[in-house]
Amino acid sequence: MWFLVKLVFALLVLAVIGAPIALVVYGLDDRPITAKTGDLAFDDVRRGKELLQRADPRQMPADRVTTVRATDAEINAALSTALAAFWRASAGVAAGRNGVALSSSIELPGKVTMLGRYLNLHAVVRPSSSGLDIAQASIGRIELPPFLVKAALGFALDRALGTGEGDRVLASVTSVAVEGNRIAVGFRPPANLVADATRAAQRLLAVAEPAAVRAQLRRIQETAKTRGGPQSVSFAAFLAPAMKLAAERGGDPVAENRAALIALAIAFGDARFERLVGEVRASELGLPDLNHVRLEGRRDWVQHFTVSAGLVVAGGAGVANVIGEAKEVKDADGPSGFSFTDIGADRAGVRFAEAALASPEAARRVQAALAAAREADFFPRVGDLPEGLSEAEFKLRYADMTSAAYQAHIREIDRRLAAIALYR
Repeated sequence: MWFLVKLVFALLVLAVIGAPIALVVYGLDDRPITAKTGDLAFDDVRRGKELLQRADPRQMPADRVTTVRATDAEINAALSTALAAFWRASAGVAAGRNGVALSSSIELPGKVTMLGRYLNLHAVVRPSSSGLDIAQASIGRIELPPFLVKAALGFALDRALGTGEGDRVLASVTSVAVEGNRIAVGFRPPANLVADATRAAQRLLAVAEPAAVRAQLRRIQETAKTRGGPQSVSFAAFLAPAMKLAAERGGDPVAENRAALIALAIAFGDARFERLVGEVRASELGLPDLNHVRLEGRRDWVQHFTVSAGLVVAGGAGVANVIGEAKEVKDADGPSGFSFTDIGADRAGVRFAEAALASPEAARRVQAALAAAREADFFPRVGDLPEGLSEAEFKLRYADMTSAAYQAHIREIDRRLAAIALYR
């Protein structure tokens, strides 16, 4: 009996030690199985947006199956747009006779080694009329039992959405069919999927201390009493008191700046940013009308600046820049059109947030520099950039967002930002 106990213990030790070694030796490759596409492409953004609208679970009734159809090219366009901000990750799908092949590559940080630097994931989902059927899965050269992959997915969803939710979400996929390059997936989403996902996001993305955000929102209220409408007033008149309060509170300067940026995003950008704090309800604080607040004389640039800064707090600079450009693609077929001026305001918000959150020392420097801010201290001149372009005009002038002509405008915006002392 004691021999068996020791043998089991030895096997457990070997498994704990050997699994990571096996993953490093056999799970890494020296090249990715999916290529990173690089910059956003205009048509990819458009196609990805259209697909996400068709696959929006909020539009799917819980009492019957909704079938979403898309070509593998449309799905890859959506994946390319979604992952554009994450330069180390890429993914793709391919429709074939055996089902849908899903592939993903993650570039690991550090120097290239003889073992490789790419973690490649691959799976095949078989056509099925009775749910999700994973036929094959692997990490690098390590083949994984399909049942283990499904169990891991369920576990991850349980951790994100709550115990028992993983199986419900996986069961919501009722069928998978492939015809040529077109994939059809049947869904019957759980009734509370969106609410559960929203709560999970709030838990995972709690970005600022509620008390600090409430204090900043009260400061915005106080400032509005002395700088209220109807005459326009610069956003600098609100940013300066926010930075001054962040310094006065005396806490971690990065955390205080995060709270200030989220409060400004709630008040001037989009009230939905309050969901990233949890306990803050801007509506209960009675924020005043702030439509008279301007940047370079424009109300919409205040919104672009503060939303982008808030997105940096929530997801990083890459996410904020991608969302800003994707929004302009959407605007190209509307009355406002594609505007490099808006992208300039977006990138200014991103750069400001990066400076304000870079380190405790940088956070204190921003607080001190902007305690009596003027617009020129944090916002570049953008009003002379092209704006109001329809999709046809955009494509005639720039062809795509990867073109030299398009990138020249982005470089000019970044050059103007780099000329501001705060960002050097």
